[in-house]
Amino acid sequence: MEILRVTNLTVKNEKTILKNISFNLKLGKVLGIIGESGSGKTTLSKILLGLYDEKQLAVTGNIIFNGINLLNLKNKEKNLLLGKKLTLIPQNPMTAFNPNIKIKKQIIDTIKINSNNKKSEILKEINKFLKIVKLEETEKILNSYPFELSGGQLQRIMFALCLILNSKVIIMDEITSAIDIENRKNIIFLIKKLEDNNSSIIFITHDFRTLKEIADKVIVIKNGELIETISFHDNDNFKEEYTRKLVQASLLR
Repeated sequence: MEILRVTNLTVKNEKTILKNISFNLKLGKVLGIIGESGSGKTTLSKILLGLYDEKQLAVTGNIIFNGINLLNLKNKEKNLLLGKKLTLIPQNPMTAFNPNIKIKKQIIDTIKINSNNKKSEILKEINKFLKIVKLEETEKILNSYPFELSGGQLQRIMFALCLILNSKVIIMDEITSAIDIENRKNIIFLIKKLEDNNSSIIFITHDFRTLKEIADKVIVIKNGELIETISFHDNDNFKEEYTRKLVQASLLR
């Protein structure tokens, strides 16, 4: 079943940033997006999430999420989807949290927007899902401020929230950059948990090694254009020289 379809997505300001981008994403699948810095990957994620200024950018095409064209929605309607059905896990998870509020209140407030459950029921659910993402000292974590936790712990909290909210499409922007092998394995484990929950993932990265382990297909973006779609069943037989160079550079890191 298809959960997201993007057709002829074009984004312009003084120049063209993205040109005629088209792809689809099926329920419970992982789509990788790879391209060098400045190719338009992060702009694409912001457009998908509605995180852009309509006065600054002209956006045309279609973004059909679960049968709804996101580009036709008003801001209030977009906000009902963002954070629950469409979610971002950023490169720096600290940016997703208020540094002055304890984790427990932030998680509860986020869930209460989308739930009529009592606080005690919500807390029980939070504890359950924190343990699923391998955060054992739940009481200590919930009573911490974001700056008292590591980036890895904050990242796991975001994965747990996606599971609790039953997010349908999760965009992950460079979340494996500058991490060691053990943390990379942890992220792969967490992504598998989301897949088991039937969540669909858009994984934006330079990290081709991780893509090979998690992605069902990968789109390659160069200068704002989609130049190739890769399936790993094709035995790495890439058509574009640009793709081959990107992969080689990634594997040398």
